Amino acid sequence: MQLRLMSQSYGWSDQKFRDQLLFALRGEALMFASNLPLIATQNTPSLLRAMEQRFGQCLLAETHRANLYNLRKQSKENLQQYSARVSHLMSRAYPGMQGTGVYENLAIEHLLRGLPDQKLAYEILTKKPRDLSDAIDMITWHEACRQYTTKSNGIRQVEWSEDEDSEQDHQSDSELPSSDVRRVNGRKMVTEERITQLWRDMQKYLSQQMDKIVNINGEEDTQTEKPFSSTNRAQRREGPPVCYYCNEKGHISTNCLKKQADKQKQKNQENEEGLC
Repeated sequence: MQLRLMSQSYGWSDQKFRDQLLFALRGEALMFASNLPLIATQNTPSLLRAMEQRFGQCLLAETHRANLYNLRKQSKENLQQYSARVSHLMSRAYPGMQGTGVYENLAIEHLLRGLPDQKLAYEILTKKPRDLSDAIDMITWHEACRQYTTKSNGIRQVEWSEDEDSEQDHQSDSELPSSDVRRVNGRKMVTEERITQLWRDMQKYLSQQMDKIVNINGEEDTQTEKPFSSTNRAQRREGPPVCYYCNEKGHISTNCLKKQADKQKQKNQENEEGLC
């Protein structure tokens, strides 16, 4: 391209253009041209055809169309770099269609399809941009407006994985109201109001659980009864309690005087045997 512009500016002849092209070759291109037949190097169309066949694009247009359909914007890639990749593949996938309305519509479609935020892509598509540069300006304006509203409305970003396939560790949009979750620059945001409400609910729940623990273990809670105590078993029976040790009525085995006396007697005998 540069040699053609210089040839047009300085009025070079066909031989002058061919000689300047050969002088500009370096490395592998120079080795390839030096091995061409003399007839090919002395004829400009033949030289350009041979160079194009060796160093030109060897992939079919269908291959570039497939790559264009699967093109996605990378996380570390800015919008200008992404649009340049779209333009490059469009020129290879649809050669000779530049400047037509169908070409511009296809470029906009592929640009919006590869955006991570498809809601933003839908908003841009409804505005019907004229060409690729117009669509880029709209996307840039929407992103700037979202960043401004994010700072104004007090939205706090929550840790969110970049991997879109890991859905087990994160809460989906359907589990929270749309007013509490927003998407900014492809990331999910939670409002300050929602975080504050969750904190209050957690404090309220912990307070209720602590009250239950105090009521169970506190001595002042006289209405709470131990369901498996001996006193409650005796009260549920009809009539006075019966001692399991001496089979007398009116007391239980824990308060049995005969049981206590037998234990003391046994203890005294063991002490006497130890002295002997």
